[in-house]
Order: sequence, then structure tokens, then C-alpha cells
Amino acid sequence: MSDSLTQRMQVSPIPRLSLSLEEAGAAIGLCGKTVATLIHDGRLRSVRVGTRHLVPISELQRWLDTEARQAGSEVRP
Repeated sequence: MSDSLTQRMQVSPIPRLSLSLEEAGAAIGLCGKTVATLIHDGRLRSVRVGTRHLVPISELQRWLDTEARQAGSEVRP
């Protein structure tokens, strides 16, 4: 993860409701391009603002929970 991305994710005084594709990927251990593919395939929802895609934090959690259930993993709060 780049230093500037790390700084943006840690320094925000306002709670984040959504993340850029790069930030969302970093948050779940994937690259931004993989997140874009998940959105394109309809597996992950995003909000489009102009040319940007923003991924709601709640959507990342929903996607992770769904993936864990499909893999047969236990989902812990």
C-alpha cells in the first residue's frame, strides 16, 4: 500500500462511509483492479459519482460475509 494511501485512510477526522476502489481493495486485501472487476461482474455494489466508483463500507462487509458463507467459513462479528 502506498504511503499516501495509508495516510489518507488513517488521518481522516470524519468517519468514512465509502472508499475509492484502491482503498476498498487495500481494506480487504485485494487490488483496486480486482475490486473493479467485482463491481463490473455485479458481485460488489458501488456508487458512481461522475467517473468515480465509491464502495460503501457496509457493502464491503456484506460482500465479505457472503463470500465467507459461500466458502463455508464461520462469520464472526
